[in-house]
Amino acid sequence: MMKPQAGREWYERREDLPVWRLIRETPGDPVRNMAVDEALLLAPADGRGSPTLRLYGWVPPAVSLGRFEPSLPLNARNFCRSAGIQVVRRPTGGGRVLHDAEVTYSLTAPLGSFPFPRSVIRIYQKIADALQQGLAVMGLDCEARERDRSSWRGDFTEPCFSRVGRWEICWRGRKILGSAQARVGNRFLQHGSLPIRLDRAMLLRAAGGTPGSAETMPAVSLEEALGRRPSAEEISEALVRGFERSFGIRFQAGSLSLPERELVNRIIGRRTAPAPAAGSSQLSLS
Repeated sequence: MMKPQAGREWYERREDLPVWRLIRETPGDPVRNMAVDEALLLAPADGRGSPTLRLYGWVPPAVSLGRFEPSLPLNARNFCRSAGIQVVRRPTGGGRVLHDAEVTYSLTAPLGSFPFPRSVIRIYQKIADALQQGLAVMGLDCEARERDRSSWRGDFTEPCFSRVGRWEICWRGRKILGSAQARVGNRFLQHGSLPIRLDRAMLLRAAGGTPGSAETMPAVSLEEALGRRPSAEEISEALVRGFERSFGIRFQAGSLSLPERELVNRIIGRRTAPAPAAGSSQLSLS
């Protein structure tokens, strides 16, 4: 893995570095957020193309459910409805997450060629290094916890930030960034949530966690770790620097291509279509 020789100036002199696409977006609609990540995973279908790092936020707030999770319990659904919190489903696995004041990263790339092998764990490790380096730019000394998977048995009754998953990022033993991964054919998607501030009580009510467990939740926000509230722009810039330094690449600002935008619209259309009538064979992607 290439490392920088003399900070940012070294990158600016190295025009021969591999180029990855960078998409930065202002906070946007939760349904579209998940549709864009899914579209980036599915296209290009032949598995070619350089990696894409996407950085975005959420307006309004939303609870995202992992691909294999059951629906939210009734009390959580009622709370979300009254609080104006949307509920969406991710194309990745893992537990439910409340997305509010945060920066979300999304990385999509081909599998089986440098720098990403086919191993799920190795990809988590490589991206964890980039995330750690990004947080180090902000002055945070974090670690990727290789927790024994036997300590969590796939119980989806608690929110994602109520536990520490393998190779997730921790600050002083508390989870500061949670990630999930999916793959289709020769491509993978990994995205993750980096809270700027964390309302534990609201998280538990919206995500259906155990009442009264807010104080023992092993999670921390950037605001708590830094002792100040950083802007989304500062966080995004730090993550960009972390990925550049970790992977020895440089980013080029870009946007969705026309085929990707068309695919996003089709995914949104399927997710927001009325439920099929009883006996229909139509499939729902939500």
